[in-house]
Amino acid sequence: MLLFLIFVYELFANTQTRKSKYRRLVELSDLLLESIRTHTSFLDEGITYSELSEEDQQRLEEDYHEEGEEVPEYIPETDIDRWLFNAETVDNVLQTLMDQGIHVDGGETLGKSIIFAANRKHAEYIVERFGKLYPKLTGGYIKHVVHGYDYSHSIIDEFKLKDKPIIVVSVDMMDTGIDVPEIVNLVFFKTVRSRVKFRQMIGRGTRLRPELDVVDPLSTAHPGGAYSDKERFFIFDWCRNFEFFELGGDAEDGRMAESLSEAVFSRKVQLVKDFQTVEYALIEWQDWRSELVAETHEQVQELDEELVSVRLHRAAVQKFKQEAAYQFINDSDLATLQTEIAPLVHDSESDIDALRFDKIMYGYMCAICEGGRTEPFERRLLAVATSLQKMVTIPQIKEKLPLLQRMIEEYFFDNVSALTLESIRKELRGLIKFLVGSGPGRKIIYTSLSDPVIEVEYGTEMMHDDDYVDYRLKVNRYLQDYSDNAVISKLHRNEPLTEEDFQELERFFTVELGTADDYSSAYGETPFGLLVRSIVKLDHDAVMQTFAGFINDEGLSDQQMAFVHRVIDYIEANGCMEPLALAQAPFDRPQGFARLFDRTRQMSLVKIIKSIKDNAMVPAA
Repeated sequence: MLLFLIFVYELFANTQTRKSKYRRLVELSDLLLESIRTHTSFLDEGITYSELSEEDQQRLEEDYHEEGEEVPEYIPETDIDRWLFNAETVDNVLQTLMDQGIHVDGGETLGKSIIFAANRKHAEYIVERFGKLYPKLTGGYIKHVVHGYDYSHSIIDEFKLKDKPIIVVSVDMMDTGIDVPEIVNLVFFKTVRSRVKFRQMIGRGTRLRPELDVVDPLSTAHPGGAYSDKERFFIFDWCRNFEFFELGGDAEDGRMAESLSEAVFSRKVQLVKDFQTVEYALIEWQDWRSELVAETHEQVQELDEELVSVRLHRAAVQKFKQEAAYQFINDSDLATLQTEIAPLVHDSESDIDALRFDKIMYGYMCAICEGGRTEPFERRLLAVATSLQKMVTIPQIKEKLPLLQRMIEEYFFDNVSALTLESIRKELRGLIKFLVGSGPGRKIIYTSLSDPVIEVEYGTEMMHDDDYVDYRLKVNRYLQDYSDNAVISKLHRNEPLTEEDFQELERFFTVELGTADDYSSAYGETPFGLLVRSIVKLDHDAVMQTFAGFINDEGLSDQQMAFVHRVIDYIEANGCMEPLALAQAPFDRPQGFARLFDRTRQMSLVKIIKSIKDNAMVPAA
């Protein structure tokens, strides 16, 4: 399903010049939502084999049999672009972006765009299809970024600083923290069910940008859709995300949907509390409680107190970093662990399917200990055992066959204990991947079926209730209007901050301008000081003064001096720089950092760069 969501900034300022009028946009704008909802059968309803044409049935059979798989009667829409990739579906997305997206440079090229993809294979396939649709658009017009790829951060830097790539296909790499004012098109080609994350992703397009020379195919306010400054951006939503949130999806009050790590942590600490009572006094129960305490305590210990989200819950985090805090968990402690700590933790488990199984099993255990309903858990576990028995040709599953056979016996679950369930969890969690497709039980299917657009709906409405965007506008306005504030001025001039200065920043963002949740929704984990820097920038003279000693080194060659000035320009524009960026684009050409400078100068330059960032993040001694 396609949904253009067009965020329009109306210009009402009564100033004399266009540039001053544009600056006032931050203060006086309203956000409009113009939507064009276009439906395709596969993305709305999935694929039903019997409803396909004979030609498509034959093609789907061939594609499945090529991978040694049998064609199912029904493939749900949630599996489209997760493990089944259909060429026409992807082509529809790309052609719509290219034809109807906002263009720049007088309409000569598509404006900067992000496509949010479901997974690595999906991202790779999108780039592949683009190459077949637009073979003349070479030279890095479109690239994909994925966690774990060494070059991903270099591509993001290129997207920020260079003309190309025009399109970046992102898998969880550009949801938050990416500040590229030139972005005018966002494409949601994945399902998002966290309202906070969804707002953060939308935030990639909210930055103002003058003099883009825009051509807007849907504009009626300008002749030919042409205007100079960025007045709006498009969101193409193919996966009913806006419809989901309009119908009340996500937790109350816009709280982020519970992650797997959060759910497992919450259930573990619930068991830690449950096992304090007399019926669990035997050694085997207390040994298990000690294991749970060690696991949850380790996760809290790993929390980085420099992150904004952790700083906002500092008292709770510091308390539960002490192992003694787990000796006895009262109701208040449990509430703190589940509402403040659990959303912050991250489980290091790399097997996501196993982690999902952990969530079910710990939920089952909690239901038994708390006297809750166990039938839903019994049915799911029985389904797992039954399905695994059909795959005994896989050696790992065959090894567990005696356990699986016991589990499907009629009375197995009648008086099952949490200890028994824990043993089952450990035995089976590594096998779940064979059921859900990350192991040899499911393969990626590429096919080419007919999936045309079947319906189009148009509409325009005011977005009065988007507190997230209002918050960003308030932040921008505040930092512009109060640039002479002592703390903001220090950040602009690269002066060290005190602990009191950081407390004042926290008060700005989480009390005066909004709440901690507002900040998290809009800016994710971006530290307060670095956010200010990204908006007010760094004073040129201050940066030059910081680099003065290095620049005045008479032994520097012209090429080395040019490199240093590129670094200075980058830091001025972005507020800081990661030392790792020295080895990435655009600093890796014509000669890389490691070859250009000897080790002493490398260390010196890195120290200067780090000191500039630290001045925005670490209180002065």
